[in-house]
Amino acid sequence: MKDVVFYGGDDLIRTLSTFTLILPVLAIALKRSMWHPTMVALLIYYIQFFFFSLITNGFLELPGTDESLVSFSHIIFDLPLVLLFMQYFTNDASVKTKIRYGLLAWVAMGILITAVNGLSGRTITLLMGPGLLLADIISMAFFLKYIKAGIHHKSETGKAFMAGSLVFLYGSYSLMFFIQYILHAASDLEIYFLFQVSTIVSSLLMTIGILLNRKPPAPVSVEKTNRTAAQQNWEDFQFK
Repeated sequence: MKDVVFYGGDDLIRTLSTFTLILPVLAIALKRSMWHPTMVALLIYYIQFFFFSLITNGFLELPGTDESLVSFSHIIFDLPLVLLFMQYFTNDASVKTKIRYGLLAWVAMGILITAVNGLSGRTITLLMGPGLLLADIISMAFFLKYIKAGIHHKSETGKAFMAGSLVFLYGSYSLMFFIQYILHAASDLEIYFLFQVSTIVSSLLMTIGILLNRKPPAPVSVEKTNRTAAQQNWEDFQFK
């Protein structure tokens, strides 16, 4: 999405889209969410996204840096990190395995495409399409799961917001990809605006989700469960 991120624009929206990326990082630190290994992937995801935004929005200059290489580096790190994080939404080993296989297939395709085309705009475009589709499918599946769960269990509301953030972000990216590369129906300024707004909204949704998220309770041993049940039976037996 080189044409999007390297296009100049309004100072306010550039500033907001860049620095709202810090909010999920602060939320993770505040909630001490590092207790789950996949949250490390989310933390790194937002840190690298923040530095990518600093460069592409003109807040940080790296002399001699090739623009295509910056975009390529972001895309290479973006999808693997977000897919590693998505494993947070499930305890099913088979689902986690499918996510990893999907990631490995995308990486293998990326190596092949890069070997043929080099670090070019065409390589970025060819990698983005399948990557966005993969992210859309997985994030939407988890979003629907936790929207339903959140209706009955408020403890799952945070996960619904977090999954919803990814649905919104990658759904927006997919729309921009379709409009720009398939239909060729939008100007650079319009795509730039959509990119920045989607970054702002998704960052805010992710921050809310992290803050609302609750650490799952520690598993209760069978012995402790039996002891609790016996205690309750004794209390019920006593005269009051």
